[in-house]
Amino acid sequence: NWTHPPFGGVVADGFVWGRGAMDDKIGVLAILEATELLLADGFQPRRSFLFAFGHDEEVGGPNGATVVAATLAARGIEAEFVLDEGGSVVYGSVPGVDKHVALVGTAEKGYVSLALEVEVEGGHSSTPPEQTAVGLVSAAVARLESRQMPMSLRGPVRQTLDYLGPEMPFTHRLVMANLWLFQPVIERVAAGVPALAATMRTTTAATMIEGGVKENVLPSSARAVLNFRILPGESVQDVKDHVRRVVADDRVRVEVIGVGREPSTESPLDVEGFALLQRTIGEVFPDAVVAPYLVLGGTDSRHYSDLTRNIYRFAPIVAGPTDLPRIHGTDERMSVENYGQAVEFFVGLLRNG
Repeated sequence: NWTHPPFGGVVADGFVWGRGAMDDKIGVLAILEATELLLADGFQPRRSFLFAFGHDEEVGGPNGATVVAATLAARGIEAEFVLDEGGSVVYGSVPGVDKHVALVGTAEKGYVSLALEVEVEGGHSSTPPEQTAVGLVSAAVARLESRQMPMSLRGPVRQTLDYLGPEMPFTHRLVMANLWLFQPVIERVAAGVPALAATMRTTTAATMIEGGVKENVLPSSARAVLNFRILPGESVQDVKDHVRRVVADDRVRVEVIGVGREPSTESPLDVEGFALLQRTIGEVFPDAVVAPYLVLGGTDSRHYSDLTRNIYRFAPIVAGPTDLPRIHGTDERMSVENYGQAVEFFVGLLRNG
């Protein structure tokens, strides 16, 4: 269904079309082109900059960022800050804010998947028990979906509201200035909007379910998988405890798939790295409001936590509501104009640094 071949790198209609054009070839190419422009101009940076390009970020970075970060740590490298992908310059996506918003990720959620497994005696469907294996697993999933982990307005999400509140209409500003009073209202509203709810709680997503092989045979086993994205301040253990408490059925076995990943720590805002990003973003996107942001997915940046606590996640991509679904999707594309802005951003970052 692509307008142009997904691996063609076609430049047409003012866009570069192709898989990864937004996520994250723009980062690699814009950094390299910015560097070549500066070198050709005889530029000498005031500090050392290290470029780390991992080839396997989408599968966790075991042979890319993990190895790079470990090598740097073994050499005793301490970084002033780390910049990775994550947030972007968005418009039309933040209720009550008409301006562009440059979201700089200061933390990212953790990740764990749990399996719910049931094993019972099989048999013929003409004499079923009160609940089959499928029924037991389905009931456990339903309980977890209806009893989500609690909402919480803290950390990066609270900082996002603090930064964006002054840009909102009066009624919104009134709410933002009195969160001690209106927080329950905000949480109730956010609970009905998945994109907002995901920033304020550890999310529960039932993603797989299986059991049974024939319509008239009682299955002897059934299994479901749920994926959780963990809010900073909570942990993999918190998720496991929550699941076992809510399922509350000894017939349903709860197993962790893999090892999971804890949420990142929160990076500070009162340091040179964040100020440098604010300044550079303002130079390239003067109409954008810079705000901290909680990254809902995962990036390679977590591997660099031994090098610095100042880790930020931002890519100079301008994206509206119709652009975001293109990431990892059909017709992923980057405007030629935006690519020029990305190169300009990294030129500015290197010069300002």
